[in-house]
Amino acid sequence: MEGSRGEGKMTERVTERAFPQLAEKLFNTYNEQGPNPWKTWDGKDVPKWGRLGNQVTAKWMAVALEAMRATGSLEMMEGAKPT
Repeated sequence: MEGSRGEGKMTERVTERAFPQLAEKLFNTYNEQGPNPWKTWDGKDVPKWGRLGNQVTAKWMAVALEAMRATGSLEMMEGAKPT
């Protein structure tokens, strides 16, 4: 919800940057774990972030959004005031 000082626009700009960065970090962390990093269940290479299709990227963006909600980060950004 946008306030009289443009808080909504600031939050939108922050989240436009934050979600892709967080989504990529979560994707990389997920793929770096386990006994076979950067491999699929059947031993194939996992593509790097920049080579993912839009559907997979959208799923990781949803994970980033939920992570921010779960940790309260999204609410903190929504309450932020522009400086």
